[in-house]
Amino acid sequence: MLVKNWMNKKPVTINADATVQDAVELMLKNELHLLPVLENDLLVGVVTDKNLKKVSVPDLDIQPADDPDDKFSRIKIKEIMTAEPVSIPLDYTIQEAAEVFLVNKISGAPVLNDKKKMLGLITQADIFRAMILFTGTGDKGIRFAVDQVNFSGCVKEITDLIRDHGGRVNSVMTSVKRAKEGHIKIYITAYNIDAPSLRRLKEILEEKSTLLYMMDNSANERTIY
Repeated sequence: MLVKNWMNKKPVTINADATVQDAVELMLKNELHLLPVLENDLLVGVVTDKNLKKVSVPDLDIQPADDPDDKFSRIKIKEIMTAEPVSIPLDYTIQEAAEVFLVNKISGAPVLNDKKKMLGLITQADIFRAMILFTGTGDKGIRFAVDQVNFSGCVKEITDLIRDHGGRVNSVMTSVKRAKEGHIKIYITAYNIDAPSLRRLKEILEEKSTLLYMMDNSANERTIY
């Protein structure tokens, strides 16, 4: 899943010479927490909720005003923005973008091409939407998590079992992180398994591997081991 397929290609932006008042109005109107800042159509920074709080910091070297609104209308965005912000390359995957967010403790970032031109904006919400679609979360399906000895074909063996019981496999994710040495954790979402088949499948999975959980969203039932 590539960032370019999930980013907002026409994000709301603001000019570096705009005022704090302009930024506040734009962010409130569009329910935003981050605005890319442009100067001559080039990205020069971002302004966030955190940046806007700087307006009240005394060492901004801005003369106080009796009317706060007047103060906001005199402070330029370029005085409080984050210059050289964290950005995401256009060819990054959603997973790589999520790692950048986590490491830098940010909730969004401009997306740049190899010439550093901004082509869009990717946010946590975009990543969540991608992951929900990829995993089938929200659909009425059955989710399995198993701890399995890691051998060639082990994932296929589990998915074949599900298909043999009438299931249609929607997504498969695997990880060796937090698994015992020589083991792998397999997370599967499937559909179209009737109740009798599901019971038989559950018994077989318990015999062949360690079943971590099984959730039947259609019947609103879940078993966690």
